[in-house]
Amino acid sequence: MRILIIEDEEAAVKRLQKMLKEITPESEVADSLVSIKSSVQWLKSNPQPDLVLMDVHLA
Repeated sequence: MRILIIEDEEAAVKRLQKMLKEITPESEVADSLVSIKSSVQWLKSNPQPDLVLMDVHLA
């Protein structure tokens, strides 16, 4: 499973990555991005991820 993380706090990204490894070791974090703008660009130029985990309040 390919997962995209959209989160502007590095500590939160690291926690999510650790939890994902523990829960689904076969999953792959395709990328972690810090803004909506960079996320839109990424989604236009990369294969669609299976799951997107996104912060509801990006700074």
